[in-house]
Amino acid sequence: MLSASVIVPTYNRPTALARTIAALRDMDFPADQLEIVIVDSGATGSGAEHLASSNAARYARFPDKGVAAARNHGASLASGELLLFVDDDIVVGESNLRRHEAIHMSHDPCVVAGHWEFDPELRRQLECSPLGRFRLAYEDLYNKPDGIAGGTTRGQINPNTLAAANLSIRAHTFQALDGFDERFPVGAEDQDFTWRAAKAGCLLVYDYDIRVIHNDQHPDFVSLCRRQERGAIGTVYFARKNPDAPIPPMLTVNGPVRREDSARAIARKLSRAALSHRFPLALAHRLVRVAERLRPHGGWPLEFAYRAVGGLHVFRGVREGLRLTSGDNWDRAHRAS
Repeated sequence: MLSASVIVPTYNRPTALARTIAALRDMDFPADQLEIVIVDSGATGSGAEHLASSNAARYARFPDKGVAAARNHGASLASGELLLFVDDDIVVGESNLRRHEAIHMSHDPCVVAGHWEFDPELRRQLECSPLGRFRLAYEDLYNKPDGIAGGTTRGQINPNTLAAANLSIRAHTFQALDGFDERFPVGAEDQDFTWRAAKAGCLLVYDYDIRVIHNDQHPDFVSLCRRQERGAIGTVYFARKNPDAPIPPMLTVNGPVRREDSARAIARKLSRAALSHRFPLALAHRLVRVAERLRPHGGWPLEFAYRAVGGLHVFRGVREGLRLTSGDNWDRAHRAS
């Protein structure tokens, strides 16, 4: 058996964190072989320290330098042979850590990730509103292993990269890879880490039978748009750092105007450049709110407005990512998000 450290970075989400920690404590894993490390980058007095102490978890305050830095700090404090990274809005199942451990005992070195699903009650709630349905479509589009065609929903597969919401790796392998790149924002730092791990000889394992609940904490359209924007910045960082990886389509669609672009593509880029500035974007969000009042049950133009405004935020993220990575010494993208 491997001793294990579960690292949970958190930022001002005590309600979600409480459920995450409770599920970790309910795992079928020997207590003397398990430690939980909470890395808190949120406001002082947000409740994370109390939750850690009341659940016999190790607590560490850490400056808000982004989730990559928080994960690295947690790993530096951990004593376990196996590191399991769990986001503060993820609810694991009872056998979660044992399943991760079993794969590591069979494959070394490897990196393992589980499959997340929305809380069933949350999914039912989201299905009742136009914004909820839009969010479900958006999340379901991206909640799949990178580079794997659709159709598979059970067992283990080996994708190009993995997400870090429920990710495990042996501690010595993590150290050899120098951890997560702290320049990345909340988004693509896990893709970069696992891409590097695969190139270094680690087997990437995505196990559909390791299922976790995503206790989602993005309740409104503005929050979703901000996450899309941060994710786009991270995508640029990943593509710039790893030119041997497949080029994400969003970079082609939202990148600078190129000579080979069609007239339609040029018009799209120019219009997004004009509309993604601060004041036009604020007006676009107001129009979304008007459309929500006019079309409370969905349909046109509300669904179009969600896609269009979300697309403007993706455009902003791509352009900001290109700006931040234009020189040799990249800034921390987290500072810009």
